[in-house]
Amino acid sequence: MKKAKVFLAEDDKNLLRLEKNVLQLEGHEIVIVACSRQEALTKLSEAKELGVDVAVIDGNLGTGPNDGPEVARVLRETINGIKIISFSGDIVEWGDCNPAKPRDIVNLGKTVTEIISGGKRK
Repeated sequence: MKKAKVFLAEDDKNLLRLEKNVLQLEGHEIVIVACSRQEALTKLSEAKELGVDVAVIDGNLGTGPNDGPEVARVLRETINGIKIISFSGDIVEWGDCNPAKPRDIVNLGKTVTEIISGGKRK
């Protein structure tokens, strides 16, 4: 089973800790963590250099409902083939898959595994 190099963008420190644990339990490597839109945008070159292949992005990173989609758009422009998981409490459809937060947090690691293996979960 392929393991992902994950870019994780989440502004809620408690959820960030849970998301990291769930992803690591599934064997994925979290190589970039960002807690705001600005921090995420400053780490794009590093993410490309480190070979990030999946990004898990909160829909609202503290500056408004469009900052998560903005980070996703710029990541797609920077890293060819990156898979985006929009992980938001709002109903969104800008990711390659869009699980609901916090309900689907227990399956987040499996969602990443599935998406890098060619599957797609809504």
